Amino acid sequence: MIQSKFSNKVHNLDHYIIFTDDKLNLPENMGGLDKTLIDQIYNILKLHKETLSKFGSSKNLSFLNNNGHNIDITIISIGSKGELSDQQKEDLGGKIYKISQNFKTISVLPLKENDVKHLVFGFELATYCFDKYKTKKDERRKLESATWIVIDPKKGKDEFQDLRIMQDAIFWTKDLVNEVPNVLTTEQYTKTIINKLTPLGVEIEVLEEEEMRSLGMNALLGVGQGSINKPKLVVMRYNNLKQLDKKPVALVGKGVTFDTGGISLKPADKMHFMKYDMAGSAAVVGSVAALAMLNAKVDVVAAVAIVENMPGSKAQRPGDVVTTMSGQTIEVLNTDAEGRLILADALWYVQDRFEPEAIVDVATLTGAIVVSLGSTFAGCFSNNDELANKLIKLGQEVNELLWRMPLHEDFAKMIESDVADIANIGLPRGAGSATAAHLLEKFVNEIPWAHLDIAGVAWEHYGKDTCPKGATAYGVKLLSKFVQAYYA
Repeated sequence: MIQSKFSNKVHNLDHYIIFTDDKLNLPENMGGLDKTLIDQIYNILKLHKETLSKFGSSKNLSFLNNNGHNIDITIISIGSKGELSDQQKEDLGGKIYKISQNFKTISVLPLKENDVKHLVFGFELATYCFDKYKTKKDERRKLESATWIVIDPKKGKDEFQDLRIMQDAIFWTKDLVNEVPNVLTTEQYTKTIINKLTPLGVEIEVLEEEEMRSLGMNALLGVGQGSINKPKLVVMRYNNLKQLDKKPVALVGKGVTFDTGGISLKPADKMHFMKYDMAGSAAVVGSVAALAMLNAKVDVVAAVAIVENMPGSKAQRPGDVVTTMSGQTIEVLNTDAEGRLILADALWYVQDRFEPEAIVDVATLTGAIVVSLGSTFAGCFSNNDELANKLIKLGQEVNELLWRMPLHEDFAKMIESDVADIANIGLPRGAGSATAAHLLEKFVNEIPWAHLDIAGVAWEHYGKDTCPKGATAYGVKLLSKFVQAYYA
């Protein structure tokens, strides 16, 4: 674990990171660096002014100090940006981590004091690594500590505290999604949620198979009936608002711990990625963890439907008809369109029991949304313009982007069934994300509702500055900020 520390002076470390801009300004606090060294740095900067005029450009320098020791310095430019956005600062923080791998210790001198906490946040996010099953650790990861040079170290540490909590919630969420499916079974996932959230003051109730059956949740149960791992519905209540007359906001997540597609079996070549099919539920529980750790004054109820979709001898068949908790019937034309089935019962249960002010569900629901929006945007479907606009605006602020997708009566007609009330896929198979969203809409009545299809953004295949390959924890920042901004 890399240690981030705050100090007002640099020490004899392996490497210095110093920020500048296109005017060659140096940091407000040079941390006690030798004046001769500062003059040397400035003289070299003047020689490379053109190189350092662009945002994110860098220059590696090497000097001998007065004692004859070699000093390695990397200069990073913010260009002509002036005031950086929080995301730009975080991206630069991630860049710092990438260029510092060959050193054990680094000292970072930000250009401005108000840049520090987001630089540290981006740096810390870049350090994430899921290597618990590797018997030999990556020897290239040498970095052990980073010292951030600020005028007031205590203030710097205090200002970073909330982002430190967010980082912890994001890392826990990533661990859940990256975990291997033979370990993160439905039972183990449930225990992990209980063990994490209960000490934080979150009330948890687990609905087991028999109770769900008695409630009529046959859509949810049907998905899991081919697996030896039993379905669960985990209901969480975090009420720190203490206003009994105020309705809570609700979050609902899809938690398919592994999705083979069931009888409608998926292709084998990329099926191993389907451990991430519970990323929507992980975003929900990660958001609840963040809110609780932040001691947020909110009233939120959350539910995650946890199942495993397997092609066992008892598995659901294409052509089966299930009766949902709402009483509506669904014809299962494709068992790989399972997320909408479990969410149908989970959404109805939450809106029926808690009568929330609004519901947001999060799910890796359709491959069609990946075709539409790639890995840049999640799809946002909603029956309420105000709710959708709030989510989209906050998504831009935290760089978890949403794109509003259409709901239209033509798409609703595409899921009409010949033998039941609804079919679980559209015929012909077009507008796949929209038809899935229309199915979900039938289980929320008139409550303001938004459905976030995160299939394209929940997993990073290549690696970015602040996000290594693997789970992204998309939704944790967005949902926790959304609840605090509008339901506190």
